[in-house]
Amino acid sequence: MSKGAKLCGVTQSAASQHVQEVERRLGAPLLDRAKRPLELTPAGKLYADFCRDVMRRKTSFNSRWSGSSRKWKAPYTWRRFIRLGFPR
Repeated sequence: MSKGAKLCGVTQSAASQHVQEVERRLGAPLLDRAKRPLELTPAGKLYADFCRDVMRRKTSFNSRWSGSSRKWKAPYTWRRFIRLGFPR
């Protein structure tokens, strides 16, 4: 958890709280906390696959967008509205 938190630029505590919040919303654990190092549960693997797919689609969109003629201007950047979680 500490390494992942560091990569994201947050504290270990903040990362743990975020994971717990996502688990609460899903109603299923994402991590097997009994194992060291931590391992994804089946639900965690499914969620991680979904997140990877979202990020691949974002990258694909960005590539297509930057290659387009840009007849319109995007009002928002990805960082403003994409969140890998569930709405409250």
